[in-house]
Amino acid sequence: MKKTVALLLAILMLGACLFSCGEKPPVTGDTTPAVTTDAADTEPAETAELPKLSGETYDGYEFTILTAFGLANSDFDGEKNTTGYDLVNEQIFRRNSEIEDKYDVTIETVYEKGTSFGDGPGFRRVSEDYIVNDSSYDICEIGIYDAAQLGLNGYLYDLNSLPYVDLQRSWWDQKANEDLEINGIMYYSTGDISFIDNIATHMIMFNKDMLKTHNFTENPITLVEENKWTIDKLAEMVSKVSVDVDGNDVLDRNDTFGLLTWNDTILASLASGRERVCTIDDDGYISLTLYNDRTVSIIDKYMTMNNTKNVFNYQTKTTDWDVCRKTMFDENRALFYFTLFTTVPKHLDSSVKFGIVPYPKLDENQADYGHYVSATHACVVAVEVFADDLECVGSILEDFAYIGKQKITPAYYEQTLKSRLMPDDESYGMLDIIFASRVFDVGIYYKIGGAQTFAAHLTGIITSGTNNFTSRYNTYKNAAQKKVDTINKSFEDAQVIGKE
Repeated sequence: MKKTVALLLAILMLGACLFSCGEKPPVTGDTTPAVTTDAADTEPAETAELPKLSGETYDGYEFTILTAFGLANSDFDGEKNTTGYDLVNEQIFRRNSEIEDKYDVTIETVYEKGTSFGDGPGFRRVSEDYIVNDSSYDICEIGIYDAAQLGLNGYLYDLNSLPYVDLQRSWWDQKANEDLEINGIMYYSTGDISFIDNIATHMIMFNKDMLKTHNFTENPITLVEENKWTIDKLAEMVSKVSVDVDGNDVLDRNDTFGLLTWNDTILASLASGRERVCTIDDDGYISLTLYNDRTVSIIDKYMTMNNTKNVFNYQTKTTDWDVCRKTMFDENRALFYFTLFTTVPKHLDSSVKFGIVPYPKLDENQADYGHYVSATHACVVAVEVFADDLECVGSILEDFAYIGKQKITPAYYEQTLKSRLMPDDESYGMLDIIFASRVFDVGIYYKIGGAQTFAAHLTGIITSGTNNFTSRYNTYKNAAQKKVDTINKSFEDAQVIGKE
């Protein structure tokens, strides 16, 4: 009966599309993460916020979770996680065991690594289920681009309608609600259920020793604390470092630079100014917001900085870019390093003394910092539209997120990132700023643009070295607006059909 109802609803909503990828800062509620001495043994106080759950058991039911996206990690199978996350993996095991005991289920994971651009493994597997009106997975952890396309096709269940799931609770990411919920609908989200959205967040590493060897009198962390960390200040510091180490009159991977960068950082620079390709407006719909005075200024400043001898783009100038960037930073040949948190464990065996700072503000008048959650690397959780037992799925999904707040978040944030991966406590306050100021851009995730997405056009500006932002925008703005209008109409229709 549930499958029949779901099928009828799915057919009615086939034109509906949702783009609601959610991610959390590790900090939920206030901006100070909970400090625990042992994440595994943490018990909520009697007055603590508690979830509403089914209270049912399910007679040994095999609860299957799909993990399918670009990074070689999983929030539900610690054996798939890369080096550096042993404490997180331990808490994943404990959380799984707690869920299995509480609900009398057996958790099985299905894992497939593959890049998500809207046609990746997550999209393929869920689509195959939809075609035969079936559900092979109780929870799907999939790449953001794939999730967007699945929502567009009506293959996912609205989490706001799922029994026992309350996305307003602190263990779900409220930034996701604010940035990604369209007309009250969210087909996928994230929160304390995941640590992978954290490691897929952009940030800046910097070399502390190079501040001394190049005679800098200003420290980036101090500049952040004094509200003086701006794009202009970053560019000024980058401009003071350029060394032809091997003396061959060619600046390449063997030399020293003020900044290591890559193509996607142009998207992170947009977010650093709290700007987006698209924004959710006051009426709850997508609005095209890519082009304005602030975005023009941001792109101009970053392009001016990038087109100097002081900046090395390891993605465009090398083929073994991962080896190249690690080697250059570990050998003290890069003052600043644009990257993601997933990079930090790569430097565990390095002697380099590094710190972490936010992306800079456009200017000192900007209220908050901004940090892009990578569409290429991040994942979200979703539920297939033909899920068999919504009561079971909803309760366990909510409990995964709730227990994640007690176990997974402290294990990553406090006990791994702060205690093991960071060399000292000077950058701790920077972590709080970064994770509390993340930006979710529906325009990027939903691939807004013309023949190419605007995200592709922005990265194209970096690879070409030519700042033709205005002409690219003017060429495709009408096509982009048409797609935005189509998406909004779909969400309007979905609200009428699914919520009446």
